[in-house]
Amino acid sequence: MDNLYNVIEKLVFLKKRKSVGAMCDEIGISRTTMSNLKKGKSQTLRMETMMRIAEYLDMSVGELTQVVHDEQDKVNLVHLELQESENEYKEAVTRLLSYALMLSKNEKLYDIVENAAGLSDSQLDAILQIVKGVKNANTKSD
Repeated sequence: MDNLYNVIEKLVFLKKRKSVGAMCDEIGISRTTMSNLKKGKSQTLRMETMMRIAEYLDMSVGELTQVVHDEQDKVNLVHLELQESENEYKEAVTRLLSYALMLSKNEKLYDIVENAAGLSDSQLDAILQIVKGVKNANTKSD
């Protein structure tokens, strides 16, 4: 639960308007424990520590754990939405480039663009520059 520290930090600020360090001092847990959690040196807290934090926040350990899981679910959902947006963007660029290439009647470039969804942004930009060059050349020869 690498998200655990972030959730505790938010809850401490929202509920108590205090820092994690101040919480540690008040409930008698080591600042090092929380620092290790923040830095990723540890991934979990002992049950006794979780109980102290939950009590400080006027929550049960179950409620605190649920908040952590809910936050992780939100992060996962945002990540999936970003992936979908990126895929939709690449598909739209592929369709746009395919259309431009059909207009330019350049078969070799059309073959390259058929799989453009797997290309990086710099590769797509390079293809777009080629398409512009081909279109300009076709315009001049007409």
